[in-house]
Amino acid sequence: MPRTPRLKYDRGTLTLHPPPRGKEWIDLATWDDRVEKFRIPAHCYRELVEMLRRSPTSFIDEAQDFSSLDLQASFSLTPYPHQVEALTAWKKGDRQGVVVLPTAAGKTYLAQLAMESTPRTTLIVVPTLDLMHQWYAQLEKAFPHVEVGLLGGAPAIARRFWWRLIIVRLSTLRLWGINMRS
Repeated sequence: MPRTPRLKYDRGTLTLHPPPRGKEWIDLATWDDRVEKFRIPAHCYRELVEMLRRSPTSFIDEAQDFSSLDLQASFSLTPYPHQVEALTAWKKGDRQGVVVLPTAAGKTYLAQLAMESTPRTTLIVVPTLDLMHQWYAQLEKAFPHVEVGLLGGAPAIARRFWWRLIIVRLSTLRLWGINMRS
């Protein structure tokens, strides 16, 4: 009797072993001779799980480790119509997508609203130290009871990963070999 494939999180990537039947998932994977298993970039988790769920093969998801959060903001603003429209479109789009707004149009507050409507662990990727500190100040003010973590921007990168809201610089992800564009 064949063994059931197991999807696990391992050092920033996913491993899938034994390989499931079908070929749809293989484009996401790379064979790793060191562990003799297929590896998939962690940011492909959702896409991979959706592919595997559509296939007739069952699998065990040991990578799923989302924590529910009580994200009740300490303040509330009235969202602008464009923010309501963007949040609604994002929710209808299965909580995926890209929001493009000009400077000072309320992207950070829109993201805060999205985080409140999906109270889960959250990774925020920013390109600069300035934005990292702006996000940190905003999240500390909005969610004072939730510890916010910063990764990057210091000689010694923090190794505490119990934070449920994490802000990371894009360059830090690249140092770890994670390419957000693939």
